[in-house]
Amino acid sequence: VDTCLAPFALRTSQPAVEPLVVTLQGTPRDTGLDLYKLLTLGNHLEDIAPKYANFLATNTLSVIDTAVLAHQIPGGMISNLVSQLKEMNALDRLPEVYEEIPVTRKESGTVPLVTPTSQIVGVQAVMNVLYGKYKMVTNQFKDLLYGLYGQTPTPIDSEVQKKALKNYKKGQTPITGRPADYIEPELEEARKKLGTLAKTE
Repeated sequence: VDTCLAPFALRTSQPAVEPLVVTLQGTPRDTGLDLYKLLTLGNHLEDIAPKYANFLATNTLSVIDTAVLAHQIPGGMISNLVSQLKEMNALDRLPEVYEEIPVTRKESGTVPLVTPTSQIVGVQAVMNVLYGKYKMVTNQFKDLLYGLYGQTPTPIDSEVQKKALKNYKKGQTPITGRPADYIEPELEEARKKLGTLAKTE
């Protein structure tokens, strides 16, 4: 069972470890964990937690985010979305963003929701909700659709790709090879800039 200390438990995180330890005490599945040490660690985290309180969603009463079972958006990504929407005074649009993320993700090739593509898809989904579908496109999303993050697991929606890459500085025709093959050589230019500052290669 995947758990964490109580101050950082629930919402989009794991269940708290402390109740599980007590529940299993004296049974064949006793965890062997020292409850009092866990409580001491929890108290330490309680001192730290207020620093991150602004990243928590405050628009619901429940401390368990059961919606994650449906939208499957990672907790770290959700905290960024909440922070971004708060800054825009649009936290009430979070449910719409949850619905938009799977759509934007599919249209951009079903990229994995891990750094950095999770943030790229998340920010674009927010833009789509607040300003209209692909009315505003981030440079990172354009890079993704151009192929600079590699081949996507599924094909990118051609209409979305065409719309996003319109007036894109690198061109409108996506690359098909390794992104690294399209990077200009930089070593010689770096050598010139460093001059005598560099003592070794």
